[in-house]
Amino acid sequence: LNFVAQYFLNFIATAKPFKDPAEGYPITIPLPPQATLGFIGGFPVSFTFALAAIAFMIFFLNYTRSGYEIRAVGYNQLAAETYGIPFSRTILTSFFLGGALAGLGGTLEIVNIQGKLIEGFATTSGAQYGIFGILTCLIVQGNPIGIPFAAFFMSVLLVGADSLQRTMQIPVELVFLAQGIIVLLIVSFREFMNAKKK
Repeated sequence: LNFVAQYFLNFIATAKPFKDPAEGYPITIPLPPQATLGFIGGFPVSFTFALAAIAFMIFFLNYTRSGYEIRAVGYNQLAAETYGIPFSRTILTSFFLGGALAGLGGTLEIVNIQGKLIEGFATTSGAQYGIFGILTCLIVQGNPIGIPFAAFFMSVLLVGADSLQRTMQIPVELVFLAQGIIVLLIVSFREFMNAKKK
């Protein structure tokens, strides 16, 4: 379904009356000011939505039945099924929830940062935001509390990759390689320490 969503957005960005006639790239006309979010103290309003989403996920995963089922299936699928937790329904719930949060993030990027729909806005320097999200989740083991810190760390690496490419002509692929190695080392060290405790 990723490609379905991608081509649907491409259609919107290239079809009348949405496409900006002054642009040669698939870009819509700018959103009207009343349809965009502003900034508070230099921070985009969408930042508050991100914090609210984190708070919601902390509550959902720790204090609801569906959240408990998602965590149980994530820890051990066979044990969860043994205790009567429906695996297929839980997977679908997590897919829909993840898709809704990703859609919220994309919408906020458009209405608060870009101000228009640009094809490929979810890709930067050849890397997709979704991949960065997966790596961020791996670092914190899916714990919503650690997401802001890991996301900030990944953002520093991402911005640094762009800066190194512009100022020192270092291929961005090398920076992404280093990023992958860093994530691999963090996850491997954590798993090693967990195994050592057992």
